[in-house]
Order: sequence, then C-alpha cells, then structure tokens
Amino acid sequence: MERANAENAVFSPSTNSVSPKKEENRWIVLVEDHPEETEALVSELSHFGYSVLAIKEFKALHDAVKTRSPLAVILDLDMTFIGDSEEQTDVASEISFFSKRDIPVFVISERNDLTPRLESVRGGAKGYFTKPIEPNKIVDKLDELRTDPILEPYRILIVEENVEAVAKFASSLHQAGMITLGLTNPMKVLETLAQFNPDLILMNVQLPNCNGMELAAVIRQQAAYMATPILFLSDKTDPESQLQAIRMGGDDLLPKPADMKWLAPAVMSRVERLRFLRSFIVRDPLTGLYLYDAVLEHLDVEVARAKRRQAPLVFARVGIDDFKSLNDLYGHHIGDEVLKSFARFLQQRLRKTDLVGRYGGSEFAAILSDAELAQGEKVFDEIRTHFMRVRHPAKNVKFAATCSAGIASFPSYITVNALADAADQALLEARQKGGNCIITAHLI
Repeated sequence: MERANAENAVFSPSTNSVSPKKEENRWIVLVEDHPEETEALVSELSHFGYSVLAIKEFKALHDAVKTRSPLAVILDLDMTFIGDSEEQTDVASEISFFSKRDIPVFVISERNDLTPRLESVRGGAKGYFTKPIEPNKIVDKLDELRTDPILEPYRILIVEENVEAVAKFASSLHQAGMITLGLTNPMKVLETLAQFNPDLILMNVQLPNCNGMELAAVIRQQAAYMATPILFLSDKTDPESQLQAIRMGGDDLLPKPADMKWLAPAVMSRVERLRFLRSFIVRDPLTGLYLYDAVLEHLDVEVARAKRRQAPLVFARVGIDDFKSLNDLYGHHIGDEVLKSFARFLQQRLRKTDLVGRYGGSEFAAILSDAELAQGEKVFDEIRTHFMRVRHPAKNVKFAATCSAGIASFPSYITVNALADAADQALLEARQKGGNCIITAHLI
C-alpha cells in the first residue's frame, strides 16, 4: 500500500479500475430498396458517427456479415426483395437469423398496426420504427447498444485504528474493484474527507479519542457529507445499539468481526443507491447531461489535475444559434427534440473521457482534458460543420440548425472562473458575428 498525504492514512488503489480500451463498433447494415429513403437515412446516421452499408437483398446481407459483425441491422419490412423467391417468404425468420447470432435487428415499416409488430417481435427485433423515419430515434437505440460507460470505482473511507483490520477490509473491497483509504487517526477525519471525497464511510464504533457515533454526528454537520452512507462496525448489534447508530447519523450497524463475504455487497448496494439518487440532482432530465453546477465542479477538479500534471485542457461553451426562433416557428416540443439531438451529437463527437454538460436553455459546455487548444478548435469546428447538415423533422418538413462555440484553454487561463468567463465571452462574440462559427479566447 502507498502512503497518502493525509497523516495516518493508507491509500490503496484498485487493481481492477482500468480496463483495456475496446475498439468501438459503429458499423450498421441497412436493408432497404428505396433509393431516396436509403440516401436520407445513411446521410443522417453518418452525421452521428455511424458508417452504413446499404444493400437490397438478403443474400448480400448474409455475405456482408460473414467476416464482420455489425453493431446492428436495420431492415425495411415493406421492401420488395431483389433475388430469388425464397428470399421473399419469411421476413421474421431473417430477423431471427441475426438475433440468434446476437446481432440486434431494428425494423422500419409504413405499417403501424399490431400484425407486423408481432411478426418482428417473434423474430427477435429490438425495435420497430414507422415511416417517415425520425433518425434521432434510431440513433437513440444505436447509442444504447454501444454505451459502455466509464464508471469511476467506488471510493471507500475506512476509519479503523487497527492497521491489520484496515488491510483486511481493503483487500475484500479491492476484489470488488473499489478504492479504499484507511484512516487510523480519527482526529484527521475532516481533512481526509476533503482530500478523498468518499462514496461511503466504513467506521469502527470503538475508536481512540472519540467513538464512531460521535464522529458520525460531526461528519453529518458538514453539508457536503449529509448523504454519504456511513456503515458502523461493532460487536454490539442489539436493537438498542442499532437504533443509537441510526440516531447518530449511521445507515447501518454491521457485526464485528465482519463477514468478508457480505462486506462488499453491503457496501456496493448503498453506494449504487447513492449514485443513482445523485444522478437526479446533477443531471438534466431532458438530455441526461450534467447540469451547470456539476460541470463547474468537474472543471475545478480537472483544472487542479492539469496543474499537477502540467497538462493542457480545453473548456468550451457551445450553443444552438437563434434557438428562440426555432421554438417560435416549430414549437417547444420540436425544440426539445433538437436539444436532445444536439446533446447526443456532442457526446458522439467527443471522447468518452470528455465531459459534456448543459448550462441551460440552448447552451452546453464541454471539458476536454489532456487536449491542446488546436485539437479543441478542430473538434468543435467539425461538430459545427456536421451539425448544420442534420435535418430535424417537424410536421411535414425538415429543417436545419446551426451552432457556435467559444473556446478557452489551460494554461492560458489558469483558474476555473477565468476559463468559464473567457469561454462565455468567446461564445457571445461568435453569436454577435452571426453564429455558425467558432471563436477562441486569447489573452490580450
């Protein structure tokens, strides 16, 4: 174990927290015999980073997937297949053919009645879309298939004076992929909390200088840790002791010596619930992106990290141009769809390690860690160029929207406030120039 900066603390990184990066599969096969519909769908999906092979017959479809497995197959249920008569007999069996090989199939059709939907479900189709096709709905499903979220390992603070007990608990939690910090001097708990920011505190009731329940009461006085789960370890687990633990701010009282078989599941269940509840607080319900305050908190962490590592960082403010006019012209429902489409577009075009958030209204923000300014300028100009080509459906028409971005970088701007203000001003300048452009903030 490696010593942390906090006195009497032992930092133990999980050996399972990093996994090899997998090559992303964005290859889609579209089976469709209407040239105009094919061209429109291929074009829209390509804007969101998907590569589409369009074919007209099942034989060619089978040949295409012999050597390479697509992320999904999109099949037009209404098409007249080009080929021999056997290919025209049973569409459901073709859907089943790919479903059994773990290749998801999505069906598109002009029909909206129950019969074709039942046919597709019986074959194992993962989705059914009626014409005219709204590409953003298909993109939603494709995104779900390739979503492999980067989950931060759970961070557990162990407050226990016995170093051997700390090592025992840490070993059990490490095997479940968690990171632990062992604190043997409870008088250092406040600075250790600020340094480590745990998802859960595992605490012995019997501690030197104070008991665990008193310490929990002090922790609960800190607003930042009001919701952090606290699990007590004690050799007294009678109902009165359980009630006393809850009164003093604990979530549960586990018997000591702890059963290592149940320790990790007990910890994980509580952290999972906490993170789930937190997601409703820090994420925008419309787009699923981080909200304004959460973006700034992450920016604060990334700036501190960039300073320690002397690494570059890019912060961008991005907005849809003249969004009010879009709402006035097409309605707020369509405006919401454009916002969701743009949020998805940003996530698709940025790296998984980049953070994207919604500032409110039609404005978004992105943090690109370990990115040079030139890299950020190129990425957001590509986003601007491709987004303006996307066609958004509204009643019987389709329309385009544009976006602008203001970019600031570290170390040109060395504080969170300086970065945010510079990006704000750059976005304002982009809009004053008429929008559909990228402006980079430069120190005068």
